Amino acid sequence: MVGLVAKATGCKPTYGPVFVALDIYTRRKMDLDNVAKSILDGLNGIAYVDDDQVVELLVRKHMVKNTTEERVEIEIREAG
Repeated sequence: MVGLVAKATGCKPTYGPVFVALDIYTRRKMDLDNVAKSILDGLNGIAYVDDDQVVELLVRKHMVKNTTEERVEIEIREAG
């Protein structure tokens, strides 16, 4: 799903090191490391060639009250 949305917004892969920030808005308990891994894997070949290009990662969880507020906001930029 992440990859499809990124493609639909015109995301093109970068080839250098990248910074990624993930803001996860959820009602449920979840392990952030597992969620981050899924998102990073989903962006392989779309936002970057491979997720080993990620040199800095910021992951934040925000608790929300209802499902209509649930979402993930992703920022990706060249590191440096």
